Amino acid sequence: MRKTFTVLRTVLVVIVSWVAVTFFSLEKVHASHVMGADITYECLPNGTYRIQLKVYRNCGGAALSDKLPLAYSSQSCGFATRIDSATRIQILDVSPLCPAQQQLSNCIDPNFPFPGVEEHTYELLLNFPMTCTDWVVGWSLCCRDPSVTNSIIPSFSSTRIYIEAMINNTLSVCNSSPSFVSNPVTYICDNQPVSFSSGAIEGQGDSLVFELADPLDGNYVSAPIPVPYVTGFGINYPVSTSPANQFQFDPVTGQFNFVPNGLQK
Repeated sequence: MRKTFTVLRTVLVVIVSWVAVTFFSLEKVHASHVMGADITYECLPNGTYRIQLKVYRNCGGAALSDKLPLAYSSQSCGFATRIDSATRIQILDVSPLCPAQQQLSNCIDPNFPFPGVEEHTYELLLNFPMTCTDWVVGWSLCCRDPSVTNSIIPSFSSTRIYIEAMINNTLSVCNSSPSFVSNPVTYICDNQPVSFSSGAIEGQGDSLVFELADPLDGNYVSAPIPVPYVTGFGINYPVSTSPANQFQFDPVTGQFNFVPNGLQK
């Protein structure tokens, strides 16, 4: 059976002269300490939904709170935005370092030399007050890093990171979202071929189709809007490649292939 799910996972690519780092993309601090995030959900037997938010933190940046807000709303049902708090249940060190360098990650000590990454998992048990076809569960954080090279993000702006998942709880079958099984943090070398997949699986046997999505700027009041691209970049060409305009994405497998070219973030 084929069903439609909308689950966003943010992507951030940082390319330097010797290595490239790929990460899957409240309080007003620059969100450069957040490398990406994703939202998934599980429908429990009693109709409650377990919403799971994963946030990937640069250990060289600011700390994350024990609780983060999640907002939900439905346009078709006229249900205005309501905000609940998701509770952190786990922190994992997912630094993509060689074993000899794991103990020198700045996740262990901020003075250590190697850049580390933590995966912070938050959960919220959510009972929707009514059945609607278009529940949207979203998370937002201010502010996006203005040093990102493919997007127009003014310094000291309020451009936010925003991700969301859509849920239809009118179905006769209690549906859960696909989940991501691969770690979205990896190192890749400049001018070297890259092949990467999010490793999404669907536990109920439904087929999956993948598509690229624009990065979003949104809050819990107004509808999210796409973050504008720098001229030359776009949804189908988010990084500079060699040769130019050779970013390949497979909608069947969700895998993308490219050769990065030059310093980028």
